[in-house]
Amino acid sequence: MKRKSEVFAIWVVTVLLLAVCAILQPQAALSEEEGEKVVEMKADSYKFEPNNVKTSEGETILFRVENISNSTHNFTIKNPQKEILKSEALPAKKTTDIKVSFGEPGVYEFYCDKPFHSAFGMKGQVEVAKKPTDPSK
Repeated sequence: MKRKSEVFAIWVVTVLLLAVCAILQPQAALSEEEGEKVVEMKADSYKFEPNNVKTSEGETILFRVENISNSTHNFTIKNPQKEILKSEALPAKKTTDIKVSFGEPGVYEFYCDKPFHSAFGMKGQVEVAKKPTDPSK
């Protein structure tokens, strides 16, 4: 019985350590290429880097995701109503471009849909702010 409790304790500590690693990073810098907003992102075992992006409603972002691991991953993003907007495979050692339009303010969550990957920290968010109104109109 003692052995089971030791294994459980080790499992709990491991999950907690991985959860701490999943903390949101500082907000990603958006670059522009030919008038398009681009986020350069790396996918690795159990993390996206960066995993915290901010933009405004009505914007479209090109996520350029380089899978640097030897495993296949996935980039799935949901709107604030939890509906899937995009779900794209990320082949091992390849870069995939994923274009996403953000039509309304709110938090859009993204994650890897492979079993346990998001639970271990392979997730992030795009915070979409309401566009300021133009006082001249």
